[in-house]
Amino acid sequence: MLHFVVESALNQLDNVLPFNMALSDRNGVFRMAPFGKELGDSTTSLLDAGSTKNSIGVSAITLKTAQEIALPMHIDFLKIDIEGAEFSFIPSIKDYLSEIKPIVYLSTHSPYLAPENRRESMCRLLDTLAIYDIRLDENLSPVSRDDLLNEKAVNDFKSLLFLDATQHQAAIE
Repeated sequence: MLHFVVESALNQLDNVLPFNMALSDRNGVFRMAPFGKELGDSTTSLLDAGSTKNSIGVSAITLKTAQEIALPMHIDFLKIDIEGAEFSFIPSIKDYLSEIKPIVYLSTHSPYLAPENRRESMCRLLDTLAIYDIRLDENLSPVSRDDLLNEKAVNDFKSLLFLDATQHQAAIE
């Protein structure tokens, strides 16, 4: 709690609640390891942590647990950049996304998945996010589902923005 009080006071924020935990599709303590060289670099992930000695145990909670801890919590904008865990995390919050429909800024990391699972994982992710009317790429250009499922796309890192038509209109104005 001290971290939150200090962080809020330093940054004059009253709508941010930092957690020193990973978000996951389930609660628990899990191993995290880098796909790169060093633990803590931008490639550190909950995926495949058993394959390296360079890993660390981290506490992870579900979005529902985070909400229970921080009630009331209303999320308008959800940035998800979780190094491949998005493929299990996003489907786990489908009901929340359907009900609240926060704007979702998502970084996908399909190259961290086994090549034979990439297309199916991206399909499942896009099926979950089909509740959104608008899907934009990293250049804020509309992108189709087919474009995201082609061979190049499922083997690349992507940044995507999902919003409904009302949010899109408000952003334009």
